[in-house]
Amino acid sequence: FVPQIILNAAGAGETIETAEQFVADWKGRSPLITPGFGPHATYSLSIPEYARIARLAEQYDVPVHTHLSETRWEVGLIREREGCTATEMLHRRMGDLARRQIVDPGPESAI
Repeated sequence: FVPQIILNAAGAGETIETAEQFVADWKGRSPLITPGFGPHATYSLSIPEYARIARLAEQYDVPVHTHLSETRWEVGLIREREGCTATEMLHRRMGDLARRQIVDPGPESAI
């Protein structure tokens, strides 16, 4: 289970701090439950926020789940903001996050 982290819309999701508390509370509690971090999408969190989540996922040894390239709008926004695709942003700029990541690719992820 991964609580969804959304920072650019107050009250819409979890914060990094509440997600970390969830992971701490549930890690090792049951062999049937694997907690993790769920940054909503590449357009709703910044690179430093993804980097912070990557460090926490490494610290707790848990996965990270995120949505990727769900719409053409998102693809264009990330290209404009970061100068690359969302996949490249996560892979090239996030380092260790890529090996822990579970990606929910959207219909535009091939763009």
